[in-house]
Amino acid sequence: SVAGTAYPRAAQVGLRHRRYLPLFTLMLAVNLAIMSALIWYRPLAALMVYVLPMATGLVLIAHATYQHHAGLETDDPFQASHNIIDPMYNILTGNLGYHTAHHLKGGLHWSRLPRFHASIAHRIPGDLYDKPGFPFKQLTWLAKWVGIEPQAVSR
Repeated sequence: SVAGTAYPRAAQVGLRHRRYLPLFTLMLAVNLAIMSALIWYRPLAALMVYVLPMATGLVLIAHATYQHHAGLETDDPFQASHNIIDPMYNILTGNLGYHTAHHLKGGLHWSRLPRFHASIAHRIPGDLYDKPGFPFKQLTWLAKWVGIEPQAVSR
């Protein structure tokens, strides 16, 4: 699965782009040290509060990222990603749904992706807009059920 290979793939990218490798290595070492200390100190609490949420987040983001790219093989950046502009999905994923914008300006802060997406939306084919899939569809429904209604973003 994509989630199971995330860290080895990140290390491979670091080896190709050496300027990022020291920061990646430092963050990995700090993360492993914190996780090891917590597991040593209170194993069950560490598992419930640190390990499971981190692993769940990695699996969810890997799943979401796969949905954005599945079936698309092109060099045209405006046709290389599916976009999900559902407001609750984007709250839950840090605006990952504005995926074309994310790829065109990878360093752009996540909070600025909706505005940038709006400026390029006319260049993105209509069939590359999707609805949230499992489990984000259910989380979106749950948020609406409890009364959370974020402002819709038009394309």
